[in-house]
Amino acid sequence: MLQVDSLQCKAGSFTLSDISLAVEKGQYSVLLGPTGSGKTTLLRCLSGLVRVRSGKVTLDGRDITGAPPGERNVGLLPQDYCLFPHLDVRQNIAFGPAIRKMSQQQIGKRVDELSALLRLEPLLKRSVGGLSGGERQRVALARALAVNPGLLLLDEPFSAVDPGLRTTLWFEVRDMLKAMDVPVIHVTHSIDEAAALGDILTVMIGGRAVQTGSPDEIFMRPAAREVAEYQGIRNFHEGVVSALTDDKATVSCSGFDVIAFHQGKLALNQRVQVCVRPQDIKILRDGYPVREELSDNVFSCEVHSLYLLHDMAVVKVRGPADFELRLPLHVVKRHALAAGKTISCALWQRNILIYPVNQ
Repeated sequence: MLQVDSLQCKAGSFTLSDISLAVEKGQYSVLLGPTGSGKTTLLRCLSGLVRVRSGKVTLDGRDITGAPPGERNVGLLPQDYCLFPHLDVRQNIAFGPAIRKMSQQQIGKRVDELSALLRLEPLLKRSVGGLSGGERQRVALARALAVNPGLLLLDEPFSAVDPGLRTTLWFEVRDMLKAMDVPVIHVTHSIDEAAALGDILTVMIGGRAVQTGSPDEIFMRPAAREVAEYQGIRNFHEGVVSALTDDKATVSCSGFDVIAFHQGKLALNQRVQVCVRPQDIKILRDGYPVREELSDNVFSCEVHSLYLLHDMAVVKVRGPADFELRLPLHVVKRHALAAGKTISCALWQRNILIYPVNQ
C-alpha cells in the first residue's frame, strides 16, 4: 500500500502543494488533469527523482520519503518509455533485475514470464528501434514490472499508441495489473482513459489535488467549477438563491429560474453558479409526457449551431438560457436537428450542480 501525506515539493518555478492520497494493493489509481498540473512531477517525487520538501511517503509501511530511487521498490514507465536503443527487447526487460543482482536463472525466468504475459516472445531478439508504438509500450511495461515493484507508476503510457489500438490496450493492461495485485498510479490527461481504467481518480489542477473519488463521483458530481471546466462543461449561469425548501433551491439567473436539489449548504440571497453537464440536457418530444425529473426546468430554445463528431454531436442552443448539449447521433436524427429549429429542452434535475461564487 502507498500512503502519501501532505507532500510538497518544488521543481523549478512549479510547486506541488499539500498532496495526500492512498493506493491499496491491486487498486488502479489515475491522476487526471491538464498539462502542467503537476501529475508527472508527483510521479517523479514518488520515484525519488525529485526531492520532497515536506510531507511523508510510505510504501508497505516503510518510510521512503528520502530514499534514493534504487531503494524504493518502485517501477516507473516514463512517457517516452526510455528504452535502451543499443539493447534488444530481452536485454531491455532484463536490465532492472541485472542491476539488482538477481541470478541469471531468476532473470531468465522473470523475462520469460513477462514475455508470455505481454505476448512479447516473438520480439525478444529484435532491436527496440524497429518496434511499433504498441510493441514499445509493452516492452517498457515489462521492463518496469521485471523488478517486482511494490508500486507501479505509469506516465501517459498510451500516448504513443495508435488510437485504434489504444482502447484494446487499456483493458488488457488494466486486467493484467489487477491480477498481479500491484498498486498502480497512472497519469493521463484523457478523460476517457481515466474513466475506463481508474478505480479511484484524483483531479490535479495547478499543483493541487482538487478532488479525489470514484469515476462516478468525479464525472457526475465535480466538486468545484475548475473540475467541471476541465471535463469540458461550459454550461454555467450565475444567479441568486431566491427560494429554499428542505431539499430544493430556486436560483434566479438573468431572465430565467433553475430549480435544483441542494444539500443544505445554501442561504437565501446567496450568489451561486448553476452548472449543468451537457449530457444532462434533454430534448422533449411533442405529445409525450414530461418525466418528473425534467418537469421543473423546461425551456424553449433555438438551435444555434450543430457539430457532428464520430460518435456524438455537440449542439448549441439559445433561449432564455444558452446551453451546450452533447447528444448521441441517433437523437440528432430523431429530432431532425438543424440550425434555426425551435426545440424544447429540459434539465435533468438531480444532476444540476450549484457552486458558491467564491468557490
